[in-house]
Amino acid sequence: MPTWNYVAIHIHGRLSYTSDDLEKRAIVDRLTNKMETARATPWRMTDAPASYIDQMLQGVVGLVFDIDTIVAKTKASQNRLPEDRAGVLAGLAGKEGTSEAARIVERSVSSSR
Repeated sequence: MPTWNYVAIHIHGRLSYTSDDLEKRAIVDRLTNKMETARATPWRMTDAPASYIDQMLQGVVGLVFDIDTIVAKTKASQNRLPEDRAGVLAGLAGKEGTSEAARIVERSVSSSR
């Protein structure tokens, strides 16, 4: 019988927005730095003309999420026998888009040894 593995994360807090240019610039700069960090030559906001950035920021609404609590739950075949978990890993092996699921189940298998 198939087993369904999942990771669920519920984040509770307060969502607000900002249209302040300095705050939006800071938000976009942090996001840009995070997303570009793995590139051989990361793009920086300072690589673009200031007038271009100013223009683009006019179309941005900055979202701010103040987190109160984080609740996470994982079901990664930990209730199954080791051989069943090994079968789940074999089923996930080599399939596109399953590498993170396989890592989670593998940790479950490793922690039960």
